[in-house]
Amino acid sequence: MIIQPNEDGWSFSGDIQEDQLCFVYKDNNRIFYGKSTISTTDTLFVGTSQECEEEMLRLGIPLIYSLIYNDTEVVFFGPKIDSDTFEGNEFLGTKEECELEINKLNLFIP
Repeated sequence: MIIQPNEDGWSFSGDIQEDQLCFVYKDNNRIFYGKSTISTTDTLFVGTSQECEEEMLRLGIPLIYSLIYNDTEVVFFGPKIDSDTFEGNEFLGTKEECELEINKLNLFIP
């Protein structure tokens, strides 16, 4: 759901539930997508990962994927969540671009 701004133009996520994420955007640009309490003057959407990703698709904002790998093994492959941290090499792109990178680097997916 879109969180409406207060009289000063700020939107606050408040305490988000365990299964919720915050998605902040301006026009058709992603500003932030992650698990964090946040305040912003840009548009704020709070929902499950599925709801946030559906909102991105509805708005025509590309879903960024993250491929994290160490040596020859994939550590993580999925939608980029800005508040997550991983150790290793990171490649960002569309799902298809990440899949091509996995094949190009001959990475093992456990």
